[in-house]
Formats: sequence, structure tokens, C-alpha cells
Amino acid sequence: MSRDGGIVTVTLDHPERMNVLDLEGWETLGEIFEGLAGDDSVRCV
Repeated sequence: MSRDGGIVTVTLDHPERMNVLDLEGWETLGEIFEGLAGDDSVRCV
């Protein structure tokens, strides 16, 4: 995850797995989005 002002970029980088998300990956992604949802300075993900 990187941030530039109000823009947050979430990058999936597991080309050997073709960026497949398992249950743990979905849960982690959900936690990231939940955290960002509570941040009023984030304008775009």
C-alpha cells in the first residue's frame, strides 16, 4: 500500500500465484479497506 496525499494505492503483487486471493487475503484486504474507510483524508483508493 502506498499513499500520495489523499490517494491510496493497494497493490497485489504475487504474479507466481496470479494474484489469487485466498480467505486470508480477502480478510487482510477487508481490514485495509475498513481502516481506510475511517480515514477522512483518503479521497481515492
